[in-house]
Amino acid sequence: VAYPYDWDEGIQIFGTLNAATDLRYVAHATDGDDAINGDGEGNGQFGLKLSARPVAPIYVSGSVLDMGKSGSERSPAKTAFGWGGAHPSPVEGNTLDGMQAWELDTKLFPVEGVSFWGAYGEVAIEDGVTAENDRDLEYRIGQLIVGAGICEKTPDWARDLYVAARYSEISSATPGKGYFLIGINTPASFGFDTQEISAWQWAIGYPLNENMKILLEYDRYDYELVPGAPGATGDRDMIYLEWVGRY
Repeated sequence: VAYPYDWDEGIQIFGTLNAATDLRYVAHATDGDDAINGDGEGNGQFGLKLSARPVAPIYVSGSVLDMGKSGSERSPAKTAFGWGGAHPSPVEGNTLDGMQAWELDTKLFPVEGVSFWGAYGEVAIEDGVTAENDRDLEYRIGQLIVGAGICEKTPDWARDLYVAARYSEISSATPGKGYFLIGINTPASFGFDTQEISAWQWAIGYPLNENMKILLEYDRYDYELVPGAPGATGDRDMIYLEWVGRY
Protein backbone atom coordinates (compact mmCIF):
# COMPACT_ATOMS: atom_id res chain seq x y z
CA VAL A 1 0.00 0.00 0.00
CA ALA A 2 2.98 2.36 0.43
CA TYR A 3 3.05 3.52 -3.17
CA PRO A 4 2.73 7.22 -4.13
CA TYR A 5 0.11 6.58 -6.79
CA ASP A 6 -1.12 9.55 -8.84
CA TRP A 7 -0.04 12.29 -6.42
CA ASP A 8 1.89 14.70 -8.53
CA GLU A 9 4.63 16.11 -6.29
CA GLY A 10 6.77 14.97 -3.40
CA ILE A 11 9.90 13.14 -2.37
CA GLN A 12 10.80 9.44 -2.18
CA ILE A 13 13.82 7.84 -0.53
CA PHE A 14 14.92 4.21 -0.61
CA GLY A 15 17.90 2.07 0.24
CA THR A 16 19.31 -1.16 1.70
CA LEU A 17 19.61 -1.57 5.47
CA ASN A 18 21.14 -5.06 5.55
CA ALA A 19 22.68 -6.74 2.50
CA ALA A 20 22.80 -10.23 4.08
CA THR A 21 18.99 -10.43 4.39
CA ASP A 22 18.27 -7.97 1.54
CA LEU A 23 16.47 -5.75 4.06
CA ARG A 24 15.29 -2.67 2.15
CA TYR A 25 13.15 0.37 2.75
CA VAL A 26 11.23 2.88 0.66
CA ALA A 27 9.50 5.95 2.09
CA HIS A 28 7.66 8.86 0.51
CA ALA A 29 5.86 12.09 1.27
CA THR A 30 3.64 13.50 -1.49
CA ASP A 31 0.85 16.00 -2.02
CA GLY A 32 -0.65 18.03 -4.87
CA ASP A 33 -3.85 18.21 -6.90
CA ASP A 34 -4.31 15.30 -9.26
CA ALA A 35 -6.86 12.79 -10.54
CA ILE A 36 -6.92 10.87 -7.26
CA ASN A 37 -6.09 13.58 -4.74
CA GLY A 38 -8.69 16.13 -5.82
CA ASP A 39 -7.97 19.56 -4.31
CA GLY A 40 -5.32 18.31 -1.92
CA GLU A 41 -4.35 21.90 -0.92
CA GLY A 42 -1.19 20.75 0.78
CA ASN A 43 -2.65 17.77 2.65
CA GLY A 44 -0.03 15.10 2.36
CA GLN A 45 0.25 11.38 1.84
CA PHE A 46 2.97 9.44 3.68
CA GLY A 47 4.09 5.86 3.13
CA LEU A 48 6.74 3.42 4.34
CA LYS A 49 7.60 -0.09 3.18
CA LEU A 50 10.13 -2.59 4.55
CA SER A 51 11.03 -5.79 2.70
CA ALA A 52 13.51 -8.63 3.21
CA ARG A 53 14.57 -12.10 2.07
CA PRO A 54 15.52 -13.83 5.35
CA VAL A 55 16.26 -16.99 3.32
CA ALA A 56 16.46 -17.38 -0.45
CA PRO A 57 12.98 -18.88 -1.17
CA ILE A 58 11.07 -16.44 1.09
CA TYR A 59 10.26 -12.75 0.59
CA VAL A 60 8.37 -10.76 3.24
CA SER A 61 7.27 -7.12 3.38
CA GLY A 62 5.17 -4.75 5.41
CA SER A 63 3.88 -1.33 4.46
CA VAL A 64 1.86 1.51 5.94
CA LEU A 65 0.11 4.48 4.36
CA ASP A 66 -1.40 7.65 5.81
CA MET A 67 -3.45 10.00 3.62
CA GLY A 68 -4.50 13.45 4.79
CA LYS A 69 -7.68 15.37 4.00
CA SER A 70 -8.81 15.39 0.39
CA GLY A 71 -11.71 16.57 -1.71
CA SER A 72 -13.71 19.80 -1.87
CA GLU A 73 -17.12 21.05 -2.93
CA ARG A 74 -16.07 21.04 -6.58
CA SER A 75 -13.89 17.93 -6.59
CA PRO A 76 -14.99 14.73 -4.77
CA ALA A 77 -12.29 12.88 -2.88
CA LYS A 78 -11.08 9.50 -4.06
CA THR A 79 -8.53 7.26 -2.43
CA ALA A 80 -5.75 5.65 -4.43
CA PHE A 81 -6.47 2.32 -2.81
CA GLY A 82 -6.52 -0.12 -5.72
CA TRP A 83 -8.26 -3.45 -5.23
CA GLY A 84 -9.28 -4.63 -8.69
CA GLY A 85 -9.93 -1.01 -9.59
CA ALA A 86 -11.71 -0.24 -6.30
CA HIS A 87 -11.78 3.38 -5.11
CA PRO A 88 -13.47 3.80 -1.72
CA SER A 89 -15.14 7.20 -1.78
CA PRO A 90 -17.16 9.43 0.61
CA VAL A 91 -20.58 8.17 1.69
CA GLU A 92 -22.04 11.67 1.44
CA GLY A 93 -20.53 14.99 0.49
CA ASN A 94 -17.17 15.18 -1.24
CA THR A 95 -14.51 15.11 1.46
CA LEU A 96 -12.45 12.62 3.43
CA ASP A 97 -10.66 13.58 6.63
CA GLY A 98 -8.07 10.90 6.02
CA MET A 99 -7.25 7.27 5.35
CA GLN A 100 -4.78 4.91 7.03
CA ALA A 101 -3.80 1.50 5.69
CA TRP A 102 -1.33 -1.30 6.37
CA GLU A 103 -0.46 -4.53 4.56
CA LEU A 104 1.68 -7.63 5.17
CA ASP A 105 2.94 -9.73 2.24
CA THR A 106 4.71 -13.06 1.88
CA LYS A 107 6.08 -14.60 -1.31
CA LEU A 108 7.37 -18.16 -1.44
CA PHE A 109 9.51 -19.70 -4.20
CA PRO A 110 9.76 -23.39 -3.21
CA VAL A 111 11.17 -24.59 -6.56
CA GLU A 112 12.05 -22.92 -9.83
CA GLY A 113 8.90 -22.15 -11.79
CA VAL A 114 6.53 -22.12 -8.77
CA SER A 115 5.61 -19.11 -6.65
CA PHE A 116 3.00 -18.28 -4.01
CA TRP A 117 1.93 -14.83 -2.83
CA GLY A 118 -0.21 -14.12 0.22
CA ALA A 119 -1.29 -10.72 1.57
CA TYR A 120 -3.52 -9.29 4.28
CA GLY A 121 -4.34 -5.65 4.88
CA GLU A 122 -6.68 -3.24 6.64
CA VAL A 123 -7.90 0.26 5.74
CA ALA A 124 -9.46 2.88 8.03
CA ILE A 125 -11.43 5.62 6.25
CA GLU A 126 -12.32 8.87 8.05
CA ASP A 127 -15.34 10.58 6.49
CA GLY A 128 -15.34 14.36 6.06
CA VAL A 129 -18.99 14.85 7.12
CA THR A 130 -19.73 12.62 10.12
CA ALA A 131 -18.06 9.85 12.10
CA GLU A 132 -21.17 7.74 11.40
CA ASN A 133 -19.78 7.27 7.89
CA ASP A 134 -16.31 6.14 8.98
CA ARG A 135 -15.50 2.63 7.77
CA ASP A 136 -12.91 -0.07 8.39
CA LEU A 137 -12.11 -2.33 5.45
CA GLU A 138 -10.05 -5.53 5.33
CA TYR A 139 -8.76 -7.58 2.44
CA ARG A 140 -6.95 -10.87 1.69
CA ILE A 141 -5.13 -12.16 -1.37
CA GLY A 142 -3.69 -15.57 -2.24
CA GLN A 143 -2.02 -16.34 -5.58
CA LEU A 144 -0.28 -19.41 -7.04
CA ILE A 145 1.73 -19.45 -10.29
CA VAL A 146 3.08 -22.68 -11.80
CA GLY A 147 5.26 -22.79 -14.89
CA ALA A 148 4.93 -25.61 -17.41
CA GLY A 149 8.71 -26.00 -17.39
CA ILE A 150 8.66 -27.81 -14.04
CA CYS A 151 7.62 -30.96 -15.90
CA GLU A 152 10.54 -32.64 -17.69
CA LYS A 153 8.30 -33.96 -20.46
CA THR A 154 7.02 -30.53 -21.45
CA PRO A 155 8.01 -29.83 -25.09
CA ASP A 156 10.47 -27.00 -25.66
CA TRP A 157 7.89 -24.71 -27.33
CA ALA A 158 5.65 -24.87 -24.25
CA ARG A 159 8.20 -24.58 -21.45
CA ASP A 160 7.50 -20.86 -20.98
CA LEU A 161 3.75 -21.37 -20.50
CA TYR A 162 2.39 -20.82 -17.01
CA VAL A 163 -0.92 -21.08 -15.20
CA ALA A 164 -2.04 -18.78 -12.38
CA ALA A 165 -4.85 -18.86 -9.83
CA ARG A 166 -5.80 -16.09 -7.40
CA TYR A 167 -8.41 -15.66 -4.69
CA SER A 168 -9.03 -12.21 -3.20
CA GLU A 169 -11.68 -10.50 -1.12
CA ILE A 170 -12.34 -7.07 0.33
CA SER A 171 -15.06 -6.33 2.85
CA SER A 172 -16.40 -3.78 5.30
CA ALA A 173 -15.30 -4.72 8.80
CA THR A 174 -17.81 -2.29 10.33
CA PRO A 175 -20.69 -4.50 11.60
CA GLY A 176 -23.90 -4.08 9.58
CA LYS A 177 -22.50 -1.30 7.39
CA GLY A 178 -21.33 -1.54 3.80
CA TYR A 179 -19.29 0.74 1.60
CA PHE A 180 -19.07 1.87 -2.01
CA LEU A 181 -16.52 -0.65 -3.29
CA ILE A 182 -16.25 -0.01 -7.01
CA GLY A 183 -14.74 -3.21 -8.35
CA ILE A 184 -14.49 -4.49 -11.90
CA ASN A 185 -18.01 -5.11 -13.24
CA THR A 186 -19.61 -4.00 -9.96
CA PRO A 187 -23.31 -3.11 -10.34
CA ALA A 188 -23.59 0.61 -9.49
CA SER A 189 -27.03 -0.02 -7.97
CA PHE A 190 -25.37 -1.74 -4.98
CA GLY A 191 -24.08 1.67 -3.87
CA PHE A 192 -22.96 1.82 -0.25
CA ASP A 193 -24.72 -1.44 0.61
CA THR A 194 -21.80 -3.61 -0.54
CA GLN A 195 -20.56 -5.72 2.38
CA GLU A 196 -17.99 -7.81 0.50
CA ILE A 197 -16.56 -8.50 -2.94
CA SER A 198 -14.68 -11.76 -3.49
CA ALA A 199 -13.04 -12.96 -6.68
CA TRP A 200 -11.60 -16.14 -8.16
CA GLN A 201 -9.30 -15.56 -11.12
CA TRP A 202 -7.58 -18.10 -13.39
CA ALA A 203 -5.16 -17.38 -16.22
CA ILE A 204 -2.89 -19.06 -18.77
CA GLY A 205 0.02 -16.93 -19.91
CA TYR A 206 2.76 -17.13 -22.50
CA PRO A 207 5.68 -14.66 -22.71
CA LEU A 208 6.44 -13.59 -26.27
CA ASN A 209 9.71 -11.98 -25.19
CA GLU A 210 11.17 -10.24 -22.16
CA ASN A 211 8.71 -7.35 -22.36
CA MET A 212 5.53 -8.83 -23.87
CA LYS A 213 3.13 -11.66 -23.05
CA ILE A 214 -0.37 -12.83 -23.89
CA LEU A 215 -2.95 -13.95 -21.32
CA LEU A 216 -6.23 -15.84 -21.40
CA GLU A 217 -8.04 -15.03 -18.14
CA TYR A 218 -11.34 -16.02 -16.53
CA ASP A 219 -12.67 -14.12 -13.50
CA ARG A 220 -15.63 -14.79 -11.22
CA TYR A 221 -16.75 -12.02 -8.85
CA ASP A 222 -19.25 -12.54 -6.04
CA TYR A 223 -21.02 -9.70 -4.22
CA GLU A 224 -22.62 -9.68 -0.77
CA LEU A 225 -24.82 -6.84 0.47
CA VAL A 226 -25.53 -5.80 4.05
CA PRO A 227 -28.55 -7.57 5.63
CA GLY A 228 -31.87 -6.13 4.48
CA ALA A 229 -30.43 -4.15 1.57
CA PRO A 230 -32.49 -4.17 -1.67
CA GLY A 231 -30.92 -5.58 -4.81
CA ALA A 232 -29.64 -8.87 -6.09
CA THR A 233 -26.34 -10.53 -5.23
CA GLY A 234 -24.57 -13.28 -7.05
CA ASP A 235 -21.78 -14.02 -9.46
CA ARG A 236 -20.37 -11.96 -12.31
CA ASP A 237 -18.24 -13.77 -14.90
CA MET A 238 -15.66 -12.18 -17.16
CA ILE A 239 -13.30 -13.61 -19.81
CA TYR A 240 -10.28 -11.71 -21.14
CA LEU A 241 -7.78 -12.22 -23.93
CA GLU A 242 -4.98 -9.79 -23.11
CA TRP A 243 -1.74 -8.61 -24.62
CA VAL A 244 0.54 -7.15 -21.98
CA GLY A 245 3.63 -5.04 -22.62
CA ARG A 246 6.06 -3.11 -20.47
CA TYR A 247 8.66 -0.49 -21.17
